[in-house]
Amino acid sequence: MPHPPSVPATDPTDGRESGISDTAFVKRLRSGPNGSGIARMALPSSTRPHVSIGGAPLSPTEVVAVARDHARVELDDIARERVDASRALIERLADDPRPHYGISTGFGALATTFIAPERRRQLQASLIRSHAAGTGAEVEEEVIRALQLLRLQTLASGRTGVRAEVVELYAGMLNAGITPVVREYGSLGCSGDLAPLAHVALAAMGEGEVRVRGGHVTSAREALAAASLAPVVLEEKEGLALINGTDGMLGMLLLAAHDLEMLFDTADIAAALSIESQLGTDAVFAADLMQLRPHPGQRDSAAHLRALLAGSGIVASHRDPDVCTRVQDAYSLRCSPQVHGAARDTLAHASAVAARELAAAIDNPVVTPDGRVESNGNFHGAPIAYVLDFLAIAVADMASISERRTDRALDVARNQGLPPFLAHEPGVDSGFMIAQYGAAGIVSELKRLAAPASVDSIPSSAMQEDHVSMGWAAGRKLRRALDGLARVLAIEVMVGVRAQQLRAPLPPAPATGAVAALVRDACGGPGPDRFLSPEIEAATDLVSTGAIARAAASALSPITHEEDCMTDVHAPARSIRAPRGGERTAKSWGAEAAKRMLMNNLDPEVAERPDDLVVYGGTGKAARSWEAYDAIIRTLDELEPDETLLVQSGKPVGVFRTHEWAPRVLIANSNLVGDWATWPEFRRLEHLGLTMYGQMTAGSWIYIGTQGILQGTYETFAAVARSMGRDSLAGTLTLTGGCGGMGGAQPLAVTLNGGAVLIVDVDESRLARRVEHGYLDGYTTDLDTAVARAVAARSAGQALSVGVVGNAAEVFPELLRRGVPIDIVTDQTSAHDPLSYLPVGVSVAEWHVEAERDPVEFTRRARASMAEQVAAMVGFQDAGAEVFDYGNSIRAEAQLGGFDRAFAFPGFVPAYIRPQFAEGRGPFRWVALSGDPEDIRKTDEAVKALFPDDAGLVRWLDKAGDAVHFEGLPARICWLGYQERHLAGLRFNEMVASGELAGPIVIGRDHLDAGSVASPYRETEAMADGSDAIADWPLLNALLNTASGASWVSIHHGGGVGIGRSIHAGQVTVADGTPLAAEKLARVLVNDPGTGVMRHVDAGYDRAREVAAERGLKVPMP
Repeated sequence: MPHPPSVPATDPTDGRESGISDTAFVKRLRSGPNGSGIARMALPSSTRPHVSIGGAPLSPTEVVAVARDHARVELDDIARERVDASRALIERLADDPRPHYGISTGFGALATTFIAPERRRQLQASLIRSHAAGTGAEVEEEVIRALQLLRLQTLASGRTGVRAEVVELYAGMLNAGITPVVREYGSLGCSGDLAPLAHVALAAMGEGEVRVRGGHVTSAREALAAASLAPVVLEEKEGLALINGTDGMLGMLLLAAHDLEMLFDTADIAAALSIESQLGTDAVFAADLMQLRPHPGQRDSAAHLRALLAGSGIVASHRDPDVCTRVQDAYSLRCSPQVHGAARDTLAHASAVAARELAAAIDNPVVTPDGRVESNGNFHGAPIAYVLDFLAIAVADMASISERRTDRALDVARNQGLPPFLAHEPGVDSGFMIAQYGAAGIVSELKRLAAPASVDSIPSSAMQEDHVSMGWAAGRKLRRALDGLARVLAIEVMVGVRAQQLRAPLPPAPATGAVAALVRDACGGPGPDRFLSPEIEAATDLVSTGAIARAAASALSPITHEEDCMTDVHAPARSIRAPRGGERTAKSWGAEAAKRMLMNNLDPEVAERPDDLVVYGGTGKAARSWEAYDAIIRTLDELEPDETLLVQSGKPVGVFRTHEWAPRVLIANSNLVGDWATWPEFRRLEHLGLTMYGQMTAGSWIYIGTQGILQGTYETFAAVARSMGRDSLAGTLTLTGGCGGMGGAQPLAVTLNGGAVLIVDVDESRLARRVEHGYLDGYTTDLDTAVARAVAARSAGQALSVGVVGNAAEVFPELLRRGVPIDIVTDQTSAHDPLSYLPVGVSVAEWHVEAERDPVEFTRRARASMAEQVAAMVGFQDAGAEVFDYGNSIRAEAQLGGFDRAFAFPGFVPAYIRPQFAEGRGPFRWVALSGDPEDIRKTDEAVKALFPDDAGLVRWLDKAGDAVHFEGLPARICWLGYQERHLAGLRFNEMVASGELAGPIVIGRDHLDAGSVASPYRETEAMADGSDAIADWPLLNALLNTASGASWVSIHHGGGVGIGRSIHAGQVTVADGTPLAAEKLARVLVNDPGTGVMRHVDAGYDRAREVAAERGLKVPMP
């Protein structure tokens, strides 16, 4: 299972552009006001140009893209199938002489009135015309486009029974930029947003007014004709389906949540200016103090404040207690993270509600997955209305505390020595006196807007609809509130900047100083009174467009408190991309290669959560903190060719003079003494900033994305086929879970072996990413559809991968209950860390918050869910399926969760891979530092020329060349054995030396190799001599690679199975074309796999003894 995502979930490409640095707290924005006055975020250029409808729930980012940036929409084929199927059911019911609500009856209070077939078109049209009764001001374009999109998503779900042409028309109107004119009043939020949705439906009928691109108003019929779209004539049920939803209020919630992320970040920046300029202390924001009250939002806000104030000469000037005798700051300064954090947590809750709503299909009556048409109350907007009101309260309080900080700065009795109202010449000049009036007036208005709309139900429709949500009204007032908050924050920023300037010559923090420079450029500096209103508007524009946030972000240095990283707070988010080409900035290619591979591990194309330095597996990091990352990069650039850098759990701790044959880097990650090797102890030490989890290739800087596991997974499934007496997996169906960093290889590995696969993941974004990169053929949110497609592929002998959004702990038992014909079952969720496995009953949106709120209870629930999943896996095995553990420790965790038969099925190594390990055969990978994919093509051909008789290897390289999408630096992996790897390495070195390749090649491997790991639940499970837990072997492997000339060597604990369950080692060696590199490669690439043969000889494997004898490996006691 993928990592616990931040809320709200976003597209993995969101906010990533090469060369642009943002912060975790600041999102990219575009300038220009829209609607409520808040400038709207523009999508980065890397965002996909189309938003797919119907295959999976929309993400918040996609809604914003369509609403604000006019991203095109296109219907998924799965959506068309579902729409056609549900429409066929409606048409059958329409022909039934018995009345069916919404199909052959009236509506609302007239629900029992039967309507004859010849009157039903009139009924639908009359419904829309009568309900398009909005009044008041025109609603903003972005709100209407969001409403159109969200209704389109529901129509495409196959739960409403409309015809495909209706769905296609709604998509066509969005793509043509046709926005119906909708009036502000008319929705009570139940049965959904009736009047606003009716105005949209009216336009689809070719009636009413619309706005087209350019903003001018025209008739709907003319606009449709100009776009070559035909008005729709509504049939049975369609009118009701078009207006029975909460799409307007949900759209406003999503847009507001998007904006509030930036505004809440800007509030921290404004507070930092106030704290600094009013001589406040940052000591009260210390991480350990925040941990005493572990609200995530408070923690994040405090970390942001610490980063913003870091390096401030103003703050430093009064740290000495002999200089400053004040004991405590006022609440508006001291309690900023508590208030701002509460607002952040409120936003997180609102975003979680929005995420659940995005996965909903709201209509009444609704077509159920099993073909019933049922009345229901899902159209009631209470869940959305409540959180819209909650956010209005948070906005009001955020503005209130901001205004209080502003007022303190202007009061000569409280502003620590500044002039009254910060006036240039008090008495003659009034300074910011009246600006504070403006802020106070807005705050008062915001308090009125904070009065909940959702408690003010008014009965309607002759008391049939006797309780309504008023969610639309809650959304409208929240939009006004956001504009007010932006203005209040702008005034605080202006005042804070002026106060900061008056503290000269004391230097401000780099971040607040950057903001001050921006504000001075836009609004002018200190001086006599001048016309202030234009300057307030200019400052408001800086807030609204995100310019304030970007200015602070551009100056933020990596965090100075390591413990911040350990609690999931991080320094500026960056878009890391390794340098390309044949020129280096380090003093040796060994150091340059280590630098590039560390950076490549954090490339957004490669890493799972690059902002958090997490590469894969939910927790596997490349460096302990951004401060440590920067120090590693800096040190590698300065490292002499005869020096070695030591890295302790992601932190550079020393540089020592060694020699040219010594590794340039030695790495140890996550290693704990035996009795202390537990998750709770590791997490305690991690929280203190003393360690990090390095996984296998994350902390050893040789991860190459999904391809890194793909070839091993391909080999495994090929071995599975052989064990079943098959040449391929054609005609079989594999069931598995987890499509994240490692598990994402599974679908392509199965299809490359000719089989069909159904893969389950809770996180839709993971499935989407695999589709985008070609590892997954498609996915759906509907289990019935997924099963039907997968079973049909099995029956046809078709190679097809189908993803389904769901929790494996629920889906696996359900498929077993249904008797779905499953032939092979495995799993690659992140079960090794229970906090990275989503328990049943917890939503993806709530994942991060729940795991952090109570990790012990979350772990208990996760293990209980794993027990359910593993019990189903055993059930499949009992029914005759081939079942195996793919090394994620799910059996051990399920046993801890109470399932006694967890180890009834084997691990993949003893079942399929050990014979290859006995030959020293395992994963051999290489990376082109040039960044040129042509270098990989040439090396592929070189390997095939070296081993032409290895048909499996040649077949793999051919398939990989066609099917594998490079992530980050171009790379390749294949399996080679003892006395084979060095031949490839030496050939690569010759190609670099001759200029055939554009740059050096990095050669490494997974820690999952023949002799480099001790892992009783995976690689060394069921060893012939019972030596499963002997950990001397990976240590000897690391020592030998160090002595043999590897470029960097690592020893890790935990890997893919978790703390206390494995010790493993890795090596990387650089082919830079030099004679010295050739000598090193000739030793390392023989000795490294040789330890695998040695280890299996010692364990009593006959094949290992044969290989040792055949290939000249000296084993003193064979």
